[in-house]
Amino acid sequence: ATRIKHLEALPRWADVPEIQDVHQILSKSFRSLRLVEKGQDLKQVTEVIADLRRRHKKVVPLLGDAIAQLRHDDLIDESFANKWLDTFLLARISTEMLTLHFIEMQECYVEHRGGDTSVCTGIVDRKCDPVAICQLAVDNVKGLRCDDDLGEYGEVDFIVEDYPCTASQ
Repeated sequence: ATRIKHLEALPRWADVPEIQDVHQILSKSFRSLRLVEKGQDLKQVTEVIADLRRRHKKVVPLLGDAIAQLRHDDLIDESFANKWLDTFLLARISTEMLTLHFIEMQECYVEHRGGDTSVCTGIVDRKCDPVAICQLAVDNVKGLRCDDDLGEYGEVDFIVEDYPCTASQ
């Protein structure tokens, strides 16, 4: 619903066919999720989410065309377009991650029904160390030559902190 309202905040959104298409895709997804029947298992929810994922693949190319059209018609400027897309796409990334994780978990549980479901992790990589990845990024940035790449900012201090998660131990 939030992304639908976000679309409707665009100037002349109803006049741009690609935005209308995205609006229809999101509206159908919202309706489908709200009306899914609760059952003994997650079969219907899984079907709705799989359908949502399939239909949402069209959203990014449609929005790219729509925003380009709005820019061409001088209805929005580059700054507005970037901010608007950033907000929309961050929400979309979150939805993409959550729905993919759900589908992966469901498939694994079905595959291991009656067996060891502890192997089911969805999109989570248990061997991934986010702190180590952040430290690599910091080390790479620190390796940049200050006068060439950091310009007026000069020296920057970076701190990578690790907070152990006790909930998963």
